[in-house]
Formats: sequence, C-alpha cells, structure tokens
Amino acid sequence: MAETMNGSHLVARGDGGVLHCLVDGPQRSPSEPPLLLIPSTRGGAELWSGFAQRLAEHRRTLSLDLPGVGCSTDPSGILTTRRMARDVLDCLDRMQIESVLLFGASLGSLVATWVAIDAPERVERLVLVSSAARGIDFSPARLYRALLDAECAATLPSGDDELFGPESGMRVTMQARPPIERRSGARRRAARFVVAALAHWPGPSLARIVAPTLVLSGDEDTIVSPCACVRLVEALPRATLALVPHLGHDMVSEDPALCARYVLEFAASS
Repeated sequence: MAETMNGSHLVARGDGGVLHCLVDGPQRSPSEPPLLLIPSTRGGAELWSGFAQRLAEHRRTLSLDLPGVGCSTDPSGILTTRRMARDVLDCLDRMQIESVLLFGASLGSLVATWVAIDAPERVERLVLVSSAARGIDFSPARLYRALLDAECAATLPSGDDELFGPESGMRVTMQARPPIERRSGARRRAARFVVAALAHWPGPSLARIVAPTLVLSGDEDTIVSPCACVRLVEALPRATLALVPHLGHDMVSEDPALCARYVLEFAASS
C-alpha cells in the first residue's frame, strides 16, 4: 500500500467523478491489509465515525462514501451494485492498495459482494451486514423510506484534500471545497439506490467468493429478514452467520462498539 496520510481524500472515478474516502488508524506494517468499510447510503462514512474510530484504534481503516452519498459526487448513467463495485476497485488501484479486509452493510454489502466476486485475490476476509443473496429479499418500501430519511448533507474538512488522479501513483492536491449543500432530488436518488439494490443478483457467482466470510444479521431487522441472511450463508463457500439479538437493519449505528468487536475478532481469527 502506498503511504496515505490519515484524513479526508477524494479519489478519482472512471466516470469523471470522485469517491470520498476517510483514512484513519496506524499502518503497522506495509504487508498488513487495511480494513475497507463500505457503508450503506444512510449518511455515508461520516455517520460511521464512532464505529470506524473503534476499528482504527487497532488497524488502518478506510471508509468510503458510495457514489452520490456524503462527499462523493453523483454517478451518471445506470447505477448497479456491480458498477459501484468497479468504482471501489478503481479506488483501490488509485491508492495502490493490493488487498483489504472488506466490510459492507446493507447496500454496501451488496457492493462488497461484487468486489469479492470480481477480484477475489484482493479480499482477504469479508464481513457482510444486513445483507442478502439477492436484492429482492430487501423490502422495497422500507428500504426506500430508510434511504429517503437519510441525512443528505455532508461537508469536507478544512484544509487540503488529495485527489488521486487517473495516472497510476500520481497525486495532486486540491483545496477543500466549501460545505456541500443539501442535494436536490433526494427522492430520485433514493429510488435509484433502491432499484440498484433490488436488481442485485450474483446468482451462482457467489460460489466464487473464496474469502472467509462473516455474515451479521440483527434479529429485529425489518428491511431484510434473518432468513435471507441464512440463504446468503448457504450460498457462500466459507461463510458463518452471527445473529445479533435486539438490533435492526442499521446495526452499526445502533451498537457500534458491539459491531466493532465482531469485526476485530473475525479479523484476528485464523
């Protein structure tokens, strides 16, 4: 992994936009893969600050905003979970990161699934939270409402942000932009993400995920049922299921300390 300073970074996407990435935690060894977090669209990486900070006490942690979320720019064209996975892989290329411990929640877990399918050599361990083997296992109305209720405003920290340009290994510095105003078209964006989630269908390709996988499900999740998580585990070659009592779909925000403990223990297991 190339040396990357902790803080907020804007990483160039192939469509001309940028992904926002928060970097935190120590890089104890060049050979130690960082932990890459792909949140859902509910507020993006900033919403997970408490969760990510707990993880960053133990290892280098990168938190991404999906396209159109937080400080990442809106995508153009048709949005799919696999397309967003390609954006994630492009981000790893720009930042010269060979492999990661990959964590995704809700819509982010569907994106993480495609990353592990399309680039299995880059995922050492995989954690999927509030996930499913197929998008139609999500409740469309409840998912739409959750996305619509999400906080759409995000700000960049003061100071300079690094933009990793299209040239491999090249970086230029750009001044931090002023606070991003609340974006218009929240209903349209929420609908795009719901359509992308419902269209998610890796099918037999799930068998190509070779990384040890932990699937976390809250037993009070009303957007995707624990039964759907069971079907996901059955489709994955090396997966285990942890059913967490008294937590719902947004379990990372509901109990960040507990979720961080699950992740760290899984990362340390042999």
